[in-house]
Amino acid sequence: MTVGTQRVALAVLALIAAALIIWLAMPVGVGILIGTLTAFALEPLQQRLAARWRRPELAALACVAATTVLFTIALGGLGYLLVTRGVVLARAAQEGFAPGGQARESAERLAKARTSHRTLKERMDLYTQSLVDHGAETTEADISWLDSLIALERKGGTSS
Repeated sequence: MTVGTQRVALAVLALIAAALIIWLAMPVGVGILIGTLTAFALEPLQQRLAARWRRPELAALACVAATTVLFTIALGGLGYLLVTRGVVLARAAQEGFAPGGQARESAERLAKARTSHRTLKERMDLYTQSLVDHGAETTEADISWLDSLIALERKGGTSS
């Protein structure tokens, strides 16, 4: 096996391994990204604490605990905002769709517009059908007139 063949085989296997890692990481990709960014951001703090305390395990544990507390606070705050804003929006929707509410009036206007559009479409269909019938009648009259002219022509007559 030559060196070039070995390099190609290594490159192919590296690509397969990278594709496999990406495929495995896709379901938890955001978590891996956030974890990686957090690790890079906290590495200098962990190094300073490890040098000061002379216990790298305790410094790593302190960084993990601080990160856990901060993420818990952030998620709790986000959940609190979602719930409180959701309650406000639910109240606004309830008031808006109550009788006399602005959202209800808008929905009723929309329904009325759709109904009038359907009525207009049905009327247009009646007008279109009337034009088709009229066209068919005139076409039949024109064909009858042409038939009489052809018949007259065959008899050798002239029209005056």
